[in-house]
Amino acid sequence: KETEKLRHRKRRAKRRAFRKTTPGFTQVQAIGEDGTKGYVHDATSLRRNPPEFNFINKDDYCSIRDETWKLLTEKVSIDFEGHEAAEKKALSDKKDRIKLLCVVYTIEYNHARIQPIRETWGKSCDGFVVASNKTDLALDIVNIPHEGAEEYSEVWHKVQAVWSYVYDNYYNDYDWFHIGGDDMYVLVENLRLYLESDEIRLASNGGLHLPTGTEKLQYPLSLGRHFKDFSEIHFNSGGPGYTINKAALKTVVTKIGYQIKSFRSSAEDLYFHKALQAIAGLYPYDTRDEEGGERYHHFKPETLYNFHVAEHDQTKDWYSAFSVNPVKEGLDSCARRSVSFHYIDSELMRYMYALLNGYCRDAYVNDRMLIP
Repeated sequence: KETEKLRHRKRRAKRRAFRKTTPGFTQVQAIGEDGTKGYVHDATSLRRNPPEFNFINKDDYCSIRDETWKLLTEKVSIDFEGHEAAEKKALSDKKDRIKLLCVVYTIEYNHARIQPIRETWGKSCDGFVVASNKTDLALDIVNIPHEGAEEYSEVWHKVQAVWSYVYDNYYNDYDWFHIGGDDMYVLVENLRLYLESDEIRLASNGGLHLPTGTEKLQYPLSLGRHFKDFSEIHFNSGGPGYTINKAALKTVVTKIGYQIKSFRSSAEDLYFHKALQAIAGLYPYDTRDEEGGERYHHFKPETLYNFHVAEHDQTKDWYSAFSVNPVKEGLDSCARRSVSFHYIDSELMRYMYALLNGYCRDAYVNDRMLIP
């Protein structure tokens, strides 16, 4: 273990030395609980010590028959069968599954939102870290300073600092990185299976052939809900979070130019992908399933279920106007193996987790989503 720790320190030192000679994001040092700079959080802490799911008011939750219930019992589900099969195969082949780091950004005022995340989807990530303006190690929260004030209009600078910290400290430990705010819900098992699919493995290898494991280069990928603004900038919505591979992380962190990184904006998702386009001509990958259902969702289940495409001027309906692909309605809007949702408060987060993980067995219309 000491040898492994030493190896990690040497890798981090090498990356930091390299960063000093490149433009890229400004290097940052996280601040520990004691105020010391240079703190590096153990991102495996939550996975190794997962809290129990605190299912409050079970009878009330499980008796609800709203649009969220409809979407999560009639269409969207977690592929537990596929997940267990992948676990057994990895064990049999003596090969690790992909390593996923989940990154949440928040502010001190919203720290109460983090425990529900830790109790529900966060503990399924291989690594988990929360970026804020105050460190609270009991919640895996780290103070990562950034340029500008701690306010919504500075989210782009905040995320720059987060990606810089992630690259310097976790680049070698993980294969994929998912980032979003404290109101997203991630179906981690579905996301992991999607990242391990032949489709994404092929795309990460440039689309020519499946990787053999000996490749030294990787094609940068960003996966998410594909939007395009009125200035024709393609980007993945930051609401449900977006998922990038090592190549995309390294490309933006080490090569972004001053002009893009200097903007003061809340639209971190737009500027991150604008950087990808400017540096390497890269656009977000199409993450829809074979039926045209979206995997990443900018809205919560209820909104998606009730959404109707505006028949009038679509410039007044930003969601349809910004969507690169045709917007579907109701159950058709979602991939069966969706991976993330947005605008999820703590109460809804617990409700969704209960439905998706079999805590409300009587609520299901069939047995396809039940777990042992």
